[in-house]
Amino acid sequence: MNACGRRGRRRPVSMWICAWRGHAARDAARLLACAAALSPVLAWAADSAGQLGRNISGGKPNVELRVRSETVEQDSFDHDGEALTVRARVGYTTAKWNALDAQMEYEGARSIGSDEHYNSSENGHVDRPMVADPDFDELNQAWLRWTGLPQTTLKYGRQRIVFDNARFVGNVGWRQNETTFDAALLSTQLLPRTTLTYAWVSNVDSSRYFDLDPGPAVKLANDLNVGAHLVNASVAVVDRRLQLTGYGYLLDFHDAPVGPATRLYGDTQTYGLRATGAAPVQAMTVSYAAEFASQDGYADAVHSPSLHYSLLELVLVRGIFKATVGREQLDGDGAISFQTPLATAHMHQGWADQFLITPPGGLERCYVGLSANLRKLGLSLLLHDFESAKGNADYGDEVDVLVSYALVENLNLSAKLARYSADEYPVAGTPERTFDTTKSWVYAEYKF
Repeated sequence: MNACGRRGRRRPVSMWICAWRGHAARDAARLLACAAALSPVLAWAADSAGQLGRNISGGKPNVELRVRSETVEQDSFDHDGEALTVRARVGYTTAKWNALDAQMEYEGARSIGSDEHYNSSENGHVDRPMVADPDFDELNQAWLRWTGLPQTTLKYGRQRIVFDNARFVGNVGWRQNETTFDAALLSTQLLPRTTLTYAWVSNVDSSRYFDLDPGPAVKLANDLNVGAHLVNASVAVVDRRLQLTGYGYLLDFHDAPVGPATRLYGDTQTYGLRATGAAPVQAMTVSYAAEFASQDGYADAVHSPSLHYSLLELVLVRGIFKATVGREQLDGDGAISFQTPLATAHMHQGWADQFLITPPGGLERCYVGLSANLRKLGLSLLLHDFESAKGNADYGDEVDVLVSYALVENLNLSAKLARYSADEYPVAGTPERTFDTTKSWVYAEYKF
């Protein structure tokens, strides 16, 4: 296998550089076009070429370290999954030179000790529950940014993209390998009280790992080639107490993962409207979110029923306490269901991660939560009830608990628990099902 071949259990540095270079080469024409467009601007640039070295060396580094112990107890396995992993993220952002700056960021993870007590998705220990944090090294971000126009940003390269509450487009920051995107992004606030963002995405560097080649030899990859148009526009109205956001996400996946992920990564077009706001009510602050979206087939989709997404959420804050109640639904017709392949689903569908792929019958989630911040101590409790959107099957319920403590500046210690109790899932006539599952985590995070 040459240096640019498929990754094995650990991807050598040369391999992930080659992989990223391959995606970048595909977009070289766009980059050259951008450079040609910017050349008249640079001709009268305020900063001379002699200042470039000082601007590069006068930038800002970033370092993030996370050490995490994760335990998974699942009724379908005789043994628990136990993983101890460490993730490092190290980057550098240059100072601006003629409104241009750039960032390079490495990300990598390693298991501490033996990895034989969990299924990382790559290590072959399929007799253990999944902890989807395999060993890896990668170029997490590598972008060039230009801010030479008023209230406007142009950004090109591998980058982190998060829209709104990450329900449709996010970075899946919970996993040790976060999701980033090879993209060209334009964001502007030239219109009053309005933010308009457009991104063209050519590759998803995902935290998930996929089998892309059917056959006896399983070869995993975490890159998915895609042609995606992402449009997100928001405007503040009613004295800025109401934020209206309209969006359109058109996804044409050129890679087709094998297995259950095939349904998740279908070609879809999703259009929606989100309304959020907050207002003081006596001694409380009341905030809300209401959202509706429609999803249809796109590009190469064969079967394309029109499916819908809806959300209603109310949040009450008084002093150190916050209470949340909400209902979220993703439609399904028994065969095809509303999917969110670029979302940070861990935030929205239960920390036990039982519904990262929407079941064929859809998913209705009702939830209530209570949290409190006591100086350096944070406490959260969240209860979920999961049912099908079609057929009223009771999938199960879940309890999520989080305790966090700011030990010193930039260093947080946390303990987290998710307990999912399955009910009427499996779905008749399909191989899909969930099992009683308990996941627990203890972790430390340092950032600067």
